[in-house]
Amino acid sequence: MSKRARLELDTKQDEILVDWISRLPDEILVNIISRLAVREAARTSVLSSRWKYLWTFTTCLNFSALKMLWNVKKDPATLEEERYNYINWVNDVLDSHMGLCINEFRLCFELRNSHGSFITHWIFTALAKKVQKLELNLHPVGGGFWPPLELYAFPPECLKLFRSPRTLSNIKSLRSLCLDAVNVSGEVLEFFIYSCPLLARLRVVFSLDLLSLKVVGSSVKLKYLDICYCYFMEEVEISAPSVRSFKYYGPEIKLRMENVPQLLDISIGGGYGVRMKHAISPIMSYFHQLETLELGFVLNAVSILNLKCFRVVNNFLCFCLILLLFLRKICNSHNVSCLN
Repeated sequence: MSKRARLELDTKQDEILVDWISRLPDEILVNIISRLAVREAARTSVLSSRWKYLWTFTTCLNFSALKMLWNVKKDPATLEEERYNYINWVNDVLDSHMGLCINEFRLCFELRNSHGSFITHWIFTALAKKVQKLELNLHPVGGGFWPPLELYAFPPECLKLFRSPRTLSNIKSLRSLCLDAVNVSGEVLEFFIYSCPLLARLRVVFSLDLLSLKVVGSSVKLKYLDICYCYFMEEVEISAPSVRSFKYYGPEIKLRMENVPQLLDISIGGGYGVRMKHAISPIMSYFHQLETLELGFVLNAVSILNLKCFRVVNNFLCFCLILLLFLRKICNSHNVSCLN
């Protein structure tokens, strides 16, 4: 068979396949398209008239821009141009989007507070479409940190709008909230924790406005709480039966922890010279139920007592904690009350 004949056969087979797929219901086609990246989903519009607008109902809006970020990394002088392109791209997609609901909305680009009006508009658009997973990753390309005033700040006045009946009903679909390089206060985070009955995961990285956080109440459904590099953090209080994992890395804090019967994983650490003694005491009574315990810098891993993972910062602390866990296990096995 000649090369030309093979090409004609392949083209005809592709057309038959596309035509067969096109017969599927819209719901199935949108489900398939939603598994594609935004740019790839948009390209399906050229397949046929049937496909022209299907991509605008995608439920996954993941604005990952690896090529743009790679260009900036190679040539930092292109940053402003790529920012302009990124903002226009997100705006164009949201203007075209016709779906009523979004499962995932993700921003991943180096944006600052000067672009706040765009970012805030995007957040409200996602919430209005009952987003389930919301992620803002505005971290600098080089991996460093900006001065505080340059970080995008989550507007506190948005709380008034969030509390309106219409908006409040929309945000109840939120299941996961991840904020990286976003200044957000404890008040805003607690609003989401207590107002979103399905919120199971909260991750906050490098927020200079976050000073304290309370996760308290039997009605709270939060399972995974991660707080990293929030350098002005002072206090965390956790008292919720639903919490299964708590990870903290940053300055020394006052940690209060009680009523966490499902807690399985704890990771606590800080920078050089940071003492975490105030964080150790509250978690000691939960050692017997943990599967993973990480303390300080991750230098070595030691399996001990029924823990799947146990990491510590130095040999002395390792010895003390191993001895403590060993004594607690012996006491528990003999129904002896100790170390309380």
